[in-house]
Amino acid sequence: MIIGVDIGASYIKSGIVSRNKIIKKVVLETGKNKKEVIDNIIKSIEVLFDKKIQGIGIGCPGPADYKKGIIRNSPNIPLNGVNIKKVISQKFKKKVIIENDADCFAIGESMRLKTKNLVGLTLGTGIGGGIIVDGKLLHGKGNAGHIGHSTIKFDGVQSKCGNNCVEKLYRDARASRKDFAKYLGIALANINNILDPEVISIGGGVSNTWDSFYKKMMEEFRKRTINKMPRVLKGAKYSGIIGVTSLFLS
Repeated sequence: MIIGVDIGASYIKSGIVSRNKIIKKVVLETGKNKKEVIDNIIKSIEVLFDKKIQGIGIGCPGPADYKKGIIRNSPNIPLNGVNIKKVISQKFKKKVIIENDADCFAIGESMRLKTKNLVGLTLGTGIGGGIIVDGKLLHGKGNAGHIGHSTIKFDGVQSKCGNNCVEKLYRDARASRKDFAKYLGIALANINNILDPEVISIGGGVSNTWDSFYKKMMEEFRKRTINKMPRVLKGAKYSGIIGVTSLFLS
């Protein structure tokens, strides 16, 4: 049995996974500062931990050095410079694997939907992205998939990442109660024109309001794509947990 931890900007979702099924889970608020976040990650694991646990998988926002477990410059959680892999392995004395949270969601969705070419988007405080090509996670040099930080509008007020990116426009539109679906539709068209996936799966907390933005998003998508439309669907809530625990078998 493996514990999977999915760290989001607002919530930490954790679960015990056995044979690709979650048998127990817990959800905690992430926290507002470095100490709170680390304490809540540890607490979420402690609630689930027992002697049968074989390892701990953690999906966290990037950019990060996932092999070493060091979070480098995450704009949405206050863990910059923290070696979360070292913190957790020293605390629980188990093997720890770290991977990007949106990548873990994409892996879990690829497993759930039995598809080898998929792009996963997580809509929450920010926009995360994970890319599966021919059944394999696309890492690039280590941090591929930051779709939310792709630039749509090159001028205007810059975001934390230094670009007037999809995530910045998405946040501004949500904050002002405008229809942010337009920016999501543009992002989907860019994804489809570049990667031509079979499926685009959308998860994260904002996907809970799916019916309020799906139609407008798809209208914008269809206007701008040149490739055949993929399946676009709402992802499963706990795919990130399934995805990160599956890395122990790869």
